[in-house]
Amino acid sequence: MAALALWTPVLGDSRFGEAPPTISATAPPPDQLAALGVLRREQTPADRSGALATGALQAINASSSGVRTNYIRVLAGATGASGFVLVPVAERRASLSSPAAIPDALCLYAAQSGAFAVNCYSLAQVRAGTARNVAFGQVFGLAPDGVSAVSITAAGGVDVSAPVQNNFFDTTLPAGSTSSPTVTFSGGS
Repeated sequence: MAALALWTPVLGDSRFGEAPPTISATAPPPDQLAALGVLRREQTPADRSGALATGALQAINASSSGVRTNYIRVLAGATGASGFVLVPVAERRASLSSPAAIPDALCLYAAQSGAFAVNCYSLAQVRAGTARNVAFGQVFGLAPDGVSAVSITAAGGVDVSAPVQNNFFDTTLPAGSTSSPTVTFSGGS
């Protein structure tokens, strides 16, 4: 990856009266770079601009430190305010949504129609298929390199499948399913 000048956008939302998270010039750890091709690709203008990227930058709060801005990637929905953004951080401190601190966290920002959700995961969770969330009637998450599709088993044994692109999957949750689904990986070519 070509070296880029450190991107220093405004992070956080000053309306909440907390200090913004810090920015880090460091790359994600080698094991994350080896496992997630999306982090190895060049950052694009869409990764740095637009309503989706701006929303993700505002949603990253003081629970995160060392935001690796040069590795922020739009995963889906780059042209609008709804979609998904990957935000790697040096540390995600314990919070209501994450009861334990996560060093070298991979935070997944999801936005739809003005609402958003942010969940952070470890690389171990990505590899285990537990780096996933349910919001907005969808199930979405992260998968390591080599995974081309996921099978998602929701409440009542209902199965749906979704392709994996940019280490990311997203599909509509079966009607009536609200619990945490199980995700199973399928290999690629």
